[in-house]
Amino acid sequence: MKIDYHIHTRFSSDAEIDLKELARKAISNGYESIAITDHYDFGAEDIANYGIPPYLKNYAAVDEIRKEFPNLDIMFGVEAGEYHRFHEWADEVFNLRPPDFIIASIHQLLNGRNLSVPFSKILTPEDAKAYYQENLNLVRFGKFHILGHLSIFKRYLSMYDDSHCLPLIEEIFQEIIGKGIALEINFSALGKTLQNVLPEPPLLHRYYEMGGRLITLGSDSHTINQFDTNYNKTVEIVRDCGFTSLFVWKNGQWEEKAFM
Repeated sequence: MKIDYHIHTRFSSDAEIDLKELARKAISNGYESIAITDHYDFGAEDIANYGIPPYLKNYAAVDEIRKEFPNLDIMFGVEAGEYHRFHEWADEVFNLRPPDFIIASIHQLLNGRNLSVPFSKILTPEDAKAYYQENLNLVRFGKFHILGHLSIFKRYLSMYDDSHCLPLIEEIFQEIIGKGIALEINFSALGKTLQNVLPEPPLLHRYYEMGGRLITLGSDSHTINQFDTNYNKTVEIVRDCGFTSLFVWKNGQWEEKAFM
């Protein structure tokens, strides 16, 4: 059983995956379920790229792929960046045809600095705290299903000590545990500078210690070559952190699936 709940396709401006090619590769590599989670972010350019017509076109394309590959569970999700800041606009779009689930994530600080892409400017302790504070604001708002790529700023760093942010991170964990929001274990950073999952194992251990069990796996793939890369390694890391299963979204609720 293999499940990937974070994949970007050609409907994201920074991705190039073809839906049919993805479905074929998923089937050949033993996936039970995948989720198409293209970007829906706030901003003038983003609204132009991801407004109502592209959203409905994306939905229709996924519907067609579902018909062509009936033996693969293909979920239609969205990754809503800074969802708590622009939810009124986003909900107008999503309510036309609700996605199966929403991944909410933080890419940009309030000052506009994007921490999800390579950056050269030094990351200060204040920047890290601001990032986690925005994640806390996001999960306090709630109204979504999965918290995406927590600690994303570490992806392009070989190491970063964010222990000074642990109280904020524990508040984030407490909020999502209480609200039934899944913590995504994002393994895109295994192929980048960090060479580990996000959040990193020490934080996953803390989440587990606090009672967190609700997790999803996401490759955050933007190209077809990224899909399925490091999946098995991710499962090993997750098991080492104490987890014995992950979760899938079925009929409006989380369903537990034991690792095979």
